[in-house]
Amino acid sequence: GDWGGQRKVLDHFEKTGSPYRILPMNLYYHFYSGIKNISMDATITVLDYLREGNYTGIFASDYINIVEDFYHTTIQKKDKAFYIENSGFLRTLRFPGEIYPDMEQSRGVIGFLYESGQTYIHLNGQKHYTLVLSDKKVTTPYVRQTTLTTDTFSIGMNTLTLEVRGFGKAYASFG
Repeated sequence: GDWGGQRKVLDHFEKTGSPYRILPMNLYYHFYSGIKNISMDATITVLDYLREGNYTGIFASDYINIVEDFYHTTIQKKDKAFYIENSGFLRTLRFPGEIYPDMEQSRGVIGFLYESGQTYIHLNGQKHYTLVLSDKKVTTPYVRQTTLTTDTFSIGMNTLTLEVRGFGKAYASFG
């Protein structure tokens, strides 16, 4: 067999986020990946690739909850507001084009990321959200990207509080 075939997953990972993020990335390997040097080298190459990127590591059981939430999330639109309800596991919404959330009027929205012609809205897991859109660029601090699950994001007079959980490399960027 192709003992170094594990490297082929990198092609899939490269295509996962283009033209927009739609598929999860999953790495699963068996103990026999260490039987031959070529297979061990391939596994290390893939692990190094994942360590270098800004990816959010989750357990398969968490992914199942996210998928269930995807199918059961309700979204109602009224004027410039979206009212979203789910179980708090699905925490990202994707909109085509560049949009701006009104961070002061929105509830449960912790930030957004514009990437590859899509806007990804980040939610905090509170189960009931109000997303109000604005024509103006956001001027208050917000979460642009993080590799951990964010439960709380708040801004005080001279403080910014971020409560996160997860595993792997911790990375966060703010706008």
